[in-house]
Amino acid sequence: MLGILHLIAFETEQLTSTKQLLANTVAEYIAITLANLKLRETLKNQSIRDPLTSLFN
Repeated sequence: MLGILHLIAFETEQLTSTKQLLANTVAEYIAITLANLKLRETLKNQSIRDPLTSLFN
């Protein structure tokens, strides 16, 4: 888990099934984006240093 997206509807009519689906879709895209950024950072570090010995390449 990378984070929590917390949405609040003050009235039950405001949070329709379409809005719930949109919120789920946005949350999934945010999760994919954050995972992609984390992977890029890991790959960048591995390109600079050897993962086994931590010495510079």
